[in-house]
Amino acid sequence: MGRTFRLRRGAGYLAAILCSAGAVTCPHSDSTPASGVRAARPPVAARCGVSVVARTPEVCASTVGPHPAALAIDAPAGRVFVLDQGTGRQHGDVSVLDAATGAVLHTTPVGQPPVALAVDARAHRVVVLSAGATAATSTLGIARITTLDAHTGRPLRRASSVGLRGPIAAAGRRGRFFAIRAGATGYRLAMLDATSLTMRQTSPLPPNIDPPLALAVDQQHRRVFVVWTAGEYGKLGAVSVFDATTGAVIAAESDVGPQPGAVVVDGARGLVFVAHQNDISSSGFARSNGGVRVLDATGGGFLADTGVSSIPVSMAEDTPARRLYVLNKIADPQGNGSIDVLQADHTGRIMATFPLGTDPPDTTAQTPIALAVATRMRRLYVLYDHASGTDPRSPGAVWVVDAGTGAVRHIVVVGHMPSALLADPLTGRVFVTNAGDNTVSVLDAAHL
Repeated sequence: MGRTFRLRRGAGYLAAILCSAGAVTCPHSDSTPASGVRAARPPVAARCGVSVVARTPEVCASTVGPHPAALAIDAPAGRVFVLDQGTGRQHGDVSVLDAATGAVLHTTPVGQPPVALAVDARAHRVVVLSAGATAATSTLGIARITTLDAHTGRPLRRASSVGLRGPIAAAGRRGRFFAIRAGATGYRLAMLDATSLTMRQTSPLPPNIDPPLALAVDQQHRRVFVVWTAGEYGKLGAVSVFDATTGAVIAAESDVGPQPGAVVVDGARGLVFVAHQNDISSSGFARSNGGVRVLDATGGGFLADTGVSSIPVSMAEDTPARRLYVLNKIADPQGNGSIDVLQADHTGRIMATFPLGTDPPDTTAQTPIALAVATRMRRLYVLYDHASGTDPRSPGAVWVVDAGTGAVRHIVVVGHMPSALLADPLTGRVFVTNAGDNTVSVLDAAHL
């Protein structure tokens, strides 16, 4: 499949790679290649906010703070937020980007290394959690909470709390946000007022569980979902369901399969989708393909479990089209994975599978790590990193896939060690954080 595609689509792929590598002149680029020799380096792109937006696959690249690790968006405000974790003793910050141009508008220091952020688009407020202990440890620490104005990036309020850690999620209609709080007796769901940052309520999670993995909010049904594991290698995976208004426990433990990962909440249809693996070996590796568990959003009840074509690593939903896309990683290093298309309803049945073929020529980015969908453009974006995930010499890549047919339309090289992917639902811009060179790549979905 890969060879057939490259022959059919080779011109578009080659143009994107040559422009990015500096072998040909990129329109509106800040750099001029010295020779016609291709180099394995990040894209040479216009600096965001300086050049006129180029009609090429990559619009621009913005320099942000050290080690950008996460992205969030306030689409109505036209702002993208980059969580810069810092390095060593250097504290982290949040970079605020213009969603239309990718230009950095403001950078706000947030103290000790930040671990999570969430956006309340209704109040145009950003919540940043800078914790003394990460979500992967059980050590208590003093966390710092900072709220920012989404338009300007300026700090609104700061507070501290013992044991608070990510993940976090905002509940805009209630003026609250949720995080995980660790204590001597285990983990609890913490409900905080988004304006005053005062603790309103804490609710217990089941005892003897691992640090929670994910947290999501269903605004329509006023529910909060906490994904967690327990047992050796996370063989038990479950979701706890809470009332977003009172903090009351609705369902303490709803089974979702071993080693759960990505979670998608469809509030309009009252559904929750949780990706999981299936059979886990004694050494902690998956021995068979994974699946997607479908739950009722009101009470966490089981509705369906759909087996997928490999090991799921990311999910994205096209809500108007009622499609849930599941990105799978294939254990074979020569394969780039697949995308399963599921019906976004109570059955979760598979409608199609898009194989992504083998590694394209002249790039070592071969491990799929994230998936995003641009609903208006009917495009899927698959972010690939180097197989080891830690090679600072190898750039990542974004594969642009037709959401209807699965055809790969473009492959665009981005920066080194990519870590997060986000698609703006309004402008169609696609943002990628590159931890290896402290940049954010901005792609123009309208021309991909």
